Amino acid sequence: MADQRARTLIDRLSAALKGRGLRIEVDGTCVTAINEITKDAQLIQSVQIQEVDGALMWCWLWLGPRPVLRGEHRPEPDVEPFSPADEIDYAARRIAIVVSSRVEESADA
Repeated sequence: MADQRARTLIDRLSAALKGRGLRIEVDGTCVTAINEITKDAQLIQSVQIQEVDGALMWCWLWLGPRPVLRGEHRPEPDVEPFSPADEIDYAARRIAIVVSSRVEESADA
């Protein structure tokens, strides 16, 4: 993956999500969108930019179930591509729907 291109796309997605009123955290190739519903409640979704079949894609990161026993290793998240990385508006809209505090349309819209 071209690091500069990925960084540019991460910056563009972050800006688009901030423009939708979400708080953003970036960690490497991951972007986490946070909807502060109240001071004690948040809706959070992380995505990652990855190369899939030769193309850069935004991928959902779905966390697995928490371990049953305290201290056990948490499994790696499932990764599901959902948008070409350069389709920033489409990706931002889908992410915003996931962290919306009310359902307005299907995330597949």
